[in-house]
Amino acid sequence: MRVALLSALGERFGEPGIGLQPFAGRRVLALQIDAALALGCERIVCLAESASPEIAELQRQAENAGARFNAITAHRSLSGMVSANDEVLVLAPGLLVDGNWLVDRFSQRPGLAVLPIEIGLEHGFERIDRDRAWGGALLVRGDAVEALTALPPDGDAVAGLLRIALQRGVRAIPVPESSLDDGRWSLVRSANHARRLEALWLGRHVPSPGFSAPGEVGGYAAARFLSGKSRSQIWSVALGMIAILLAVGGGVAGWSGRIAGGLLALVASAAVGSIAYHFHRFLRAGQAGGLTRAFPAIRNSILDIALVALSLGTREGEEWHGVYVALVLVAAMRLSEEAAAPVWVRPLSDRALVLLLALIATLLGFPVVGMAIIALLLLFLRLVKPFIRS
Repeated sequence: MRVALLSALGERFGEPGIGLQPFAGRRVLALQIDAALALGCERIVCLAESASPEIAELQRQAENAGARFNAITAHRSLSGMVSANDEVLVLAPGLLVDGNWLVDRFSQRPGLAVLPIEIGLEHGFERIDRDRAWGGALLVRGDAVEALTALPPDGDAVAGLLRIALQRGVRAIPVPESSLDDGRWSLVRSANHARRLEALWLGRHVPSPGFSAPGEVGGYAAARFLSGKSRSQIWSVALGMIAILLAVGGGVAGWSGRIAGGLLALVASAAVGSIAYHFHRFLRAGQAGGLTRAFPAIRNSILDIALVALSLGTREGEEWHGVYVALVLVAAMRLSEEAAAPVWVRPLSDRALVLLLALIATLLGFPVVGMAIIALLLLFLRLVKPFIRS
């Protein structure tokens, strides 16, 4: 069995203004847990001064992934959790770890991450000999934990296991210098440094939707704020369910003739669904996930069905102009999503933006004509590029 030893102790987590803040503390620990789980650790042990809401949330994260979690205050408690045949993964406090590199280099046998001394000291890593600095990660056999009994009760377990590994001559694994340059592997040194690392990390793993989806920008910002407060998957599930209920309610309201109210509910559904999607992206950042990729298609399909259902309320006598226009609008939005679509038309495939435009047209008194104009504009912009090329 593999056991991960993490630490919420030390100056990086105790400085005023840093504490267990989103990236400097709790989020770094959460990312360390993700990396440890990817490496196959079945138990997460966290050194912490006391139980806290942040530690409790990290416990839920580990247990939801099927691992056991223990928060301890002293290294003496560690010996009862690790057997001689186990392996212990040790990660330095405040280490932003590249999970993919860790799995690639530490999966097979014990090792010690190292850096050239000049580069290591420049980036805040600890010197271990004349030529090398510790890279912040260590995998050692479980029997090394027994040697910690020689330490005083308040001794540093991480430093003790590092010294034992060096005495045993554990193989050295160089950390790529490129990982330090782009922030994939870094030691948090201050609150400002943490903010810079967070911007780099999120930009790499969870890029902003930007111009291609203007309606998603607000959802992205809200989800980023929420992810800094909580890493509970409950938020994503709850918001997703609210978005579905709003979409169903909007479709039913439109069907019964309340077109403006139905479109308002669909706009709200698109906004809440956007927050749920991006919140899930932040939780799964740096990890592969089929659900994350499938979420936009599922959400858009629900909104499209609700829009068609809503259009049934626009019938005049036996004429079904509204349903026809809604189907054309859905088809135009789906054509605008294609990879071959011109860049200038992709923003108009954003459901929140299109539904908001339809709501404005409805409030001005021409719901069907408004949707028809939007659909024709989308189709024209989608088809103009092939005409130019031919």
